[in-house]
Amino acid sequence: MSKPVKPGASEAAEYVLGLLGKEDSRAFAQRLKSDEALRAQVEYWEGMFSSLPGEEAPGHSRRWKGH
Repeated sequence: MSKPVKPGASEAAEYVLGLLGKEDSRAFAQRLKSDEALRAQVEYWEGMFSSLPGEEAPGHSRRWKGH
């Protein structure tokens, strides 16, 4: 099974799902450049969400490649 999710990782999940606002998403992307732990959280959520079926919600874009 996957590694357990650390507390506070919900922002990474929201980023992967495209649910953060424009400014929050930009700020998060900036933090990703220098925060290895944050990148690991994003990779975790991309893996978790990659097997989910579904369509994009209006106004949101999926950041992961799975369908």
